[in-house]
Amino acid sequence: MTFLKDKLTNMSKPVLYTLLATTLMLQLALYCWLFWPDYSQAHVQRFIFVAIGVSVCWILTLYLLGACHKAKQIGRTALIIGLVAGAVFRIVVVSGSGEHTYLSDDVYRYVWDGRLLQNGLNPFSNAPSDAYDDSLVTPLIDEAIYPQINHPSYPSIYPPVSQYLFYLANVISDTTVYGFKIVALIFDLLTSMALWALLKAKNMSTWYVLIYWLAPLVILEFSLSSHQDVLLLPFLTLALLFQYRKQAVATALFLTLATLTKFIVALVVPALFLSFVGRQRLKFAATVVLSSALIYAPFWFFFTPPELFGSLFDYLGQWQYNGSLYTVLERGLSLISEDSSSIARSVVSGALLISLIGITLRVTDKVKAAYGCLLVYVALTTTLFPWYLVIFFPFITLYRGSAIVSLLSLVWLSYWGLIGQIETGFWYDNWWLRTLEYVPFYVLLIIGLKSDLLAPRKDSGFAL
Repeated sequence: MTFLKDKLTNMSKPVLYTLLATTLMLQLALYCWLFWPDYSQAHVQRFIFVAIGVSVCWILTLYLLGACHKAKQIGRTALIIGLVAGAVFRIVVVSGSGEHTYLSDDVYRYVWDGRLLQNGLNPFSNAPSDAYDDSLVTPLIDEAIYPQINHPSYPSIYPPVSQYLFYLANVISDTTVYGFKIVALIFDLLTSMALWALLKAKNMSTWYVLIYWLAPLVILEFSLSSHQDVLLLPFLTLALLFQYRKQAVATALFLTLATLTKFIVALVVPALFLSFVGRQRLKFAATVVLSSALIYAPFWFFFTPPELFGSLFDYLGQWQYNGSLYTVLERGLSLISEDSSSIARSVVSGALLISLIGITLRVTDKVKAAYGCLLVYVALTTTLFPWYLVIFFPFITLYRGSAIVSLLSLVWLSYWGLIGQIETGFWYDNWWLRTLEYVPFYVLLIIGLKSDLLAPRKDSGFAL
């Protein structure tokens, strides 16, 4: 990739503009193709081809933008072009998809949870399937949202900050998914603004915000599939901003908000806690405890029965999807044990805990440590849906990450099993595609370990 960066940097201004315009137009054409000639039914194969295609174009676009930035006379213009292009891509995807959510039905759960909260009911203690048995919940059943809810026998898994935002979305619209789409768009914009502020604070080139703004994973998983992970990103980014400014209370507050939007953020809390010293650590810990208690309080004191975690522990003990090392271990153990899943979960959980402790304590740069903890999680997790990876964007905006960028571009292959789910009701694994998805990630990860895996970004142009 160094060769590509050098070649692009030495190109003339007209050639750079032409290549940049071509890659952006190609991405626009691919996004349009996703919804043409219709989007009345799921086109999973087409989606996978489009997603991988725009991901390749995304990487090339970032190299071109890096070259434009180095050629300072066209850098600002290229930044504006990138911002406009990202906005256009979102408009195409939002308008093209409408209320269709073929790739995921999670958004219906968000609407249902918000509806329960709006009516004074606890989403953590009310499973949708029990609605007909509860006189308070039965009136909330409708034909548009209720029949689409996934895993209806389980209460909600989504933490309290997400629940409050689901409530906000329902205030906007409680009968369609558009309320959440509007909230998701607002948080998408807030994330971009927070990343811009973080880059300015660290005196880094603000064009790096386009790593997020143009990313296909962001555009497709938020504007198309409407996943709630978008809600955690501005909180996490602001936590990194205040950590850089050495403001322990603000860092802890935003980190708590991010964690109680999605629990995966808890993996980075110890590293950021250790980035402070002395009394700052006490302030950090006190803020986490107090703000967590206040956020959870309504679900304990104002609902009957009180419940805080819903089906979280069922998820941790049962779910598995698109894992890598865990899946290999579980399949191997299945040849000698009927309890292979439990054994494999115990092994990877222990390995994850040991790795997190080691990275958190040994890596001096605690933001790098947080990034490293997330990389270990990706390697060892039992469940990795594509949208889980968006948590990396605040980190790959600051640090290079060839391994995770490759996974961001190939994780779409995991959707192949959805074809069988739609056609036969059975989700199947394709080992060839799983291998193709993960091998580049591990190869680049191993190569990176021999050099500077998490090198800070510089103004010399984009590099993976």
